[in-house]
Amino acid sequence: MDESTRLAELSGELSRLVSKLKAQHKLLKNLQTGRKDGDLPRALKALTGLDGALLERVGLGPGCRAVQDESRQALDSARQEQRRELGRTLLQAAEQAGRSCRKLSENPLEFLVAPFTVEIALETMEATVLFAREPLAQVPAKAERIMDAVRREEKGLADRKVTPEGIFDSLLRAYRSLLGATMRPAGERVALADVLPYMALMQQSARFESDPRRERFVTYPKSHFLFDLATLRRARLLERNGWRLDLGTATGDSVKRKSMVFFLQNNDGQGQYYLSLRFVQSGRLL
Repeated sequence: MDESTRLAELSGELSRLVSKLKAQHKLLKNLQTGRKDGDLPRALKALTGLDGALLERVGLGPGCRAVQDESRQALDSARQEQRRELGRTLLQAAEQAGRSCRKLSENPLEFLVAPFTVEIALETMEATVLFAREPLAQVPAKAERIMDAVRREEKGLADRKVTPEGIFDSLLRAYRSLLGATMRPAGERVALADVLPYMALMQQSARFESDPRRERFVTYPKSHFLFDLATLRRARLLERNGWRLDLGTATGDSVKRKSMVFFLQNNDGQGQYYLSLRFVQSGRLL
């Protein structure tokens, strides 16, 4: 290898090292700013990205380790304080709105603002609002933003103005349509996931059926199906006009197939996964 080649390689290696050090400098600045401004996600991201081995190579190892250790302790303390403050302000905001709110778990941090659950990701300071474990909205983890999302999602469910009787009849028609389309006998158990698209068809208007256009289509996401099933359970309407609804629970490995199972939640945030359903004539349930 001649001198020119060695110089070129050395220059390239030094250039790459300088680029990496610039990136580390930026992370240190972000860590400093994040800690100063109380921006926990920014500070945590910067702390995670610091490369102690690289800084060791240029003689900054001991100082870097000291900074990392001190920052880690400070950020852990700040995270605990944020956790307490968020819980306090969310409980207060719920109380002011006339709603109940309680903590379901500490790790992950989860609250019940019935009928919704709220999961908090402290690393990103984001809150996810869920209904029956189905994500509906993601907002910054601030009490007022969370309560706004809860009200918005609740309005979206309530505005449908469905009745338990109407839900039962639609579900029975959807079940019969699925049996007919798949040439199955009456009373056979079917997957809830297979019933969902037929339930979506039951929501459509006569105008859509006569002229199916996109702007006339009424959406029916999984959360609406879960809400309707929960409404039937809450109304204790599992039997009507000589027909009885029989829901099949999910057990064993079937629970792991999240796209196939449906969680029906009770008032305390607990519940049961279901996998299938069938309709049978009253008095003939085996």
